[in-house]
Amino acid sequence: MHVFSIRYKTEERLCLLYVSCRGNSFTNISASCIFLMFTGLLKSDSLLLPGRHPMNLAMLLGNVGAMSMFLKSGDYNTGMAMLGTTTALSSIMGITLTMAIGE
Repeated sequence: MHVFSIRYKTEERLCLLYVSCRGNSFTNISASCIFLMFTGLLKSDSLLLPGRHPMNLAMLLGNVGAMSMFLKSGDYNTGMAMLGTTTALSSIMGITLTMAIGE
């Protein structure tokens, strides 16, 4: 029995939990970067990393892989590890996408 199925009875709710975790981490990091840019605590020049598009694509694919592992695994520790993985990947992706926007 899936550990999360006791609390979240359907796979749609699990998917919603996963997407919510990813979206919140991305939004919070992006908003923090923009706030720091507007207050002048962070340089507002564009940060154009070489190979940023393949890097962002790899992080997106990593998020998709973590989501599939999260949905298919019945282990609590694996589920929590995949939520942590998607939080980390989404946070890094939020930084790379937001910092590319400059003056």
